[in-house]
Amino acid sequence: MGADATGEGREEDRPAPLDSSDASGSAPLGLVYAVAGAKGGVGKTTTAANLAAMFGSGERSVVVVDTDLATASLTDQLDLSPPRGDTLHAVLAGDVGVESVVTSLDGFDVVPGDGSVAAFAGADVERLRPAVETLRERYDVVVLDVGAGLSHDTAVPLGLADRVLVVTTPANAAVAAAEKTRVLAERLDCRVEGCVVTSVRERADIEPVRSGLDAPVLAAIPHDPAVDRSHREGVPVTLTATGSAAATAYWNLSRRGRPGGD
Repeated sequence: MGADATGEGREEDRPAPLDSSDASGSAPLGLVYAVAGAKGGVGKTTTAANLAAMFGSGERSVVVVDTDLATASLTDQLDLSPPRGDTLHAVLAGDVGVESVVTSLDGFDVVPGDGSVAAFAGADVERLRPAVETLRERYDVVVLDVGAGLSHDTAVPLGLADRVLVVTTPANAAVAAAEKTRVLAERLDCRVEGCVVTSVRERADIEPVRSGLDAPVLAAIPHDPAVDRSHREGVPVTLTATGSAAATAYWNLSRRGRPGGD
């Protein structure tokens, strides 16, 4: 068993840690992570928000971008209500530059989205490419919260990432969808760092993931009421319930790969 409900595992099973610098040790441009998974409701947005919070806990500058163009899940989860002109969708419509729609939270920044049908209809996902390049120049770490499904709207942010984290629950349908995401990412020449398994209730829950998804398990996030409470509060669980089981598992992931760490 490589991971348990707290995200820990045998030392020999653990993959290389997350990283935020290039192979030369220098980082002239920010590193881009995509948090993805074809199945909806598996915890991608929760993972993206907590990843940004954890990476932002040090001295690195971090921004998380709501690239779920259809539902703007990250914006809802962080309880943000930006004016329509101050969202990624306005950037993708060609109305404003991405630097003008950034919202600052505790320790990290957010580029929020707009969940309206009108905003979705007017968004050109190809404009995401220059927007992410602009963010690369301004931040040490850029986290992309990718929407569910397999489409051009999800393939573009995947293709812009230096590292991809695939998120799944132990459910068979979620694992099968996550494997499709992994295959798509690799076809786009993306580096799949590994997977984060959410809603874990017991150690045996990891087995379907290990057998059905061709990627190392980086963390197992336990089913924890603290996560639902953090959603209601609009703040990542790693900031609101630091001693909870879920927060501990996310921090274990962070400690294995905190930007600038070993």
